[in-house]
Amino acid sequence: MNDPLVIVISAPSGTGKTSVVNWLVETTLLPVSKVVTCTTRPSRENERDGVDYIFLSEKNFRAKQKAGAFLETSKAYGYEYGTLQEEVDKVIQQGKTPLLVVDIEGFKNIKRKRGNVIGIFLVPPSSEVLLARLRGRGTDDEAEICVRFKEAKFELGQKELYDIVIVVNEVEEAAQAVEQVIGPWLKEKR
Repeated sequence: MNDPLVIVISAPSGTGKTSVVNWLVETTLLPVSKVVTCTTRPSRENERDGVDYIFLSEKNFRAKQKAGAFLETSKAYGYEYGTLQEEVDKVIQQGKTPLLVVDIEGFKNIKRKRGNVIGIFLVPPSSEVLLARLRGRGTDDEAEICVRFKEAKFELGQKELYDIVIVVNEVEEAAQAVEQVIGPWLKEKR
């Protein structure tokens, strides 16, 4: 059996990756579905368990990790993140292509385990725009924003690991660019 295609989208915090993915899933006719990932971080206001993330205690996360339940795991900003293989399998069983939102470490882990992966890296139009977006989210204090901004600069230096790099000026424009790129791959897969 062929290794089913998996699409991975990564981007620094504040670039708009969640908005781009939501637009793709909700607006296009592409046969894709977002895979909900797990995290040990506390939920933010308006985040729903099982929709935005699967929120796990550190103990539950480690138990799943020990049992080999994750396709990939990574640590970011002091919290664990991971994609459950069963969540990827659910999407494939629905006849759709899994769309994963993971960081660079997660992407590298997936590439090591799977052969059929498309990696898309979203970048902000400039450092100034990224900093303004991080501040505009209203989820972090200035110290955390500085940490995220520093990490973003490192991540931007890793973009060559990906198959495609797309600049996010506006969410809809970036999502349409992603749609144009992955559409042919999805048709070829069918």
